Formats: sequence, C-alpha cells, structure tokens
Amino acid sequence: MTLPDISDILLNTNDSSNNSVNDVQNILLSEKVHIRMQQRTAKKSITIVENLPKETAVIALKELKIKLGCIGTLKNNTLHFSGDQRDKINDYLLSKDLVSKENIVLHGF
Repeated sequence: MTLPDISDILLNTNDSSNNSVNDVQNILLSEKVHIRMQQRTAKKSITIVENLPKETAVIALKELKIKLGCIGTLKNNTLHFSGDQRDKINDYLLSKDLVSKENIVLHGF
C-alpha cells in the first residue's frame, strides 16, 4: 500500500474542496512550526512538532513513522515522536515543501 504524497494533496486544485486546500496552504505559509525536544527521563526523550494543520499532520505522521522507524502519535494537533528526531523532521518538512525554512523554529540547538 502506498501513501499519497502530501504535496499532491495540498496542491490538488481539481478537488471539490478547493477552499479547504487554499486554507491549509495559507496556514502553512503564515504560522511558525515549532520543533522541540522534551526530556522525559535521564535517557528518554520525545520530539514535539506544533502548529501543523490537522490534515497535514495526519499524513505527515504516517510518513514520518515509517521514515524514522519510531513511535509517533497525534495529540491535540501536536505530533509526538520517541527520541530526538528534530533534524530528520526538519529535513522531511523542507523536502516535501510543507513549510518554508523561515517558518520553522528548531528549539534546543
């Protein structure tokens, strides 16, 4: 089973929900996406991605779980991944053109 490419979904102008696609694109262009790591215990940590639209977050979650090979969840429109995955998530968001480089804030570097 192949997952649909997120770029195709967001850029599909033939869809009947053209207004919602434009809304998602405008949100991606205007809001800053925060990527941070939170320490749980001495050795365990989680990576948190905030301010992604829900439609984007659901598809990105599926693709990132496969790409990163780790556990990931969606809670309150926030993505949570096990381990320190900040660099890989940043590279993924930029490679798929989901967020511009100016709108990504990497915390902890």
